[in-house]
Amino acid sequence: MFGRFAFVTHAGGLALFQPGDAEPDRKRADIDLGAPLAQLANFETRRPALDAVVHGRFADVATGEGGGEIFDVGPAGYPLREPDEAPSPRSVAPLARAIVGEGVAADTRAVAFWGSRLVVADGRHGLRVVDVSTPAAPVLEQTVSALPGGGRIANTSALILAEVPTRTFALVGDGNSVHTVNLTPAVDFRTQLKAAAADPEAFRGFRLSQERWGPMTPFDPKNATRTIFTFPASGPVVALARGLALDRLADQSGRRLRDAWPIGARALDERTFARMRSVRVTEVPSSFDTRGDGLGCVVRLGDKGSTTSDPATGRCTPANVP
Repeated sequence: MFGRFAFVTHAGGLALFQPGDAEPDRKRADIDLGAPLAQLANFETRRPALDAVVHGRFADVATGEGGGEIFDVGPAGYPLREPDEAPSPRSVAPLARAIVGEGVAADTRAVAFWGSRLVVADGRHGLRVVDVSTPAAPVLEQTVSALPGGGRIANTSALILAEVPTRTFALVGDGNSVHTVNLTPAVDFRTQLKAAAADPEAFRGFRLSQERWGPMTPFDPKNATRTIFTFPASGPVVALARGLALDRLADQSGRRLRDAWPIGARALDERTFARMRSVRVTEVPSSFDTRGDGLGCVVRLGDKGSTTSDPATGRCTPANVP
């Protein structure tokens, strides 16, 4: 389940269903009466889909030797259109494929999102980390397979991520063992800002990553030599249970920002969810890039006329802000 949608992996790909209440112009199914689920879309993969993870409007699907396939599932669930517009044609073709063309045959069995990266249990090749800050152009960042003291991660079958306030770990099933791999960067990302400005292409993933805008993004100097713990299991590890999530600053469609328990926090309603996922944006004329992402001021469509930009600083100010 993802929000109010159900994503189901099958031999032919990834199917999107809406089991609950729908908007009036959508298909709907009343599952309490045993009616069939309303299928909104089917995203075909080259090989059987073994696992999938959805993050924002993108879904990454593990397909074994077919690697990972990335789909834009947002328009299927939340069409980007004005109320008086007809739905635009949507594509169910993959945006890109990851973990293919890396010199060895892929063996992708499980996937998980970590910020702007995709963590992949790649079977006999160990654990892979892929930069998906640009979903249409994934880049393999690193492969983790060597174990401290010898041995290799060589039969990954299941994967989940676990987070504490300052650390991120990947728990991966590997034959009769579970390995806990510390993924936390060893250096403070702010030390890369100058290098990223000097060589934008080499730091493409860093410049577009969400972590760059989080001043509290953690790092772990002790992880320069990667920390890996191994726990033996009584038999082959088939699946790993996901723990209960803590309260978050955003719903499951967005990047995990920080665990939070603020007084007055509430669950976002359905209308707010839809607005967060379907907002259409445009760039303010005469504004210029002040962040390093190649864009000027970005505002919601319709707010462009009421927003002014300062030609000296590039900053934009809505008309209703003093």
